[in-house]
Amino acid sequence: MSARQNSRKEMASMSTHEILRDKWVEFFQTFTSAHNGWLVTLGVNARHNNHNTSGIEGRELPLRDISADLKDKENTIVITIGGRGEDLLTHEVRAVSHVRFSQTENDSGSILDIETADGQTTTLKVSAPTSAST
Repeated sequence: MSARQNSRKEMASMSTHEILRDKWVEFFQTFTSAHNGWLVTLGVNARHNNHNTSGIEGRELPLRDISADLKDKENTIVITIGGRGEDLLTHEVRAVSHVRFSQTENDSGSILDIETADGQTTTLKVSAPTSAST
């Protein structure tokens, strides 16, 4: 089976759940604890003047932290990935309207989609580190 076919099969066996706003803080604390150091690819898909743009901000970097700030209805999520010190990448998502979580049946990977009120989506693809990278 090719890598592409395997990826399609894995995506088909994922279940997706909406995380309600009042559960974001607890969800991200638990998720970060369970996946600290797992490899993350962070991508952003934005809509500007009816034109979609997308890009990868970080590829296969270790997860360090995800947190939600809900005070004053800011609905901000901050994602930190990468090495230590200056090698850290911090990505802030403001005016978040939806958080969706998809996980493979065998818990080898997951996807977080964080959508803003204006339609921008930040996607984190999280995969378990291989034994060679731990």
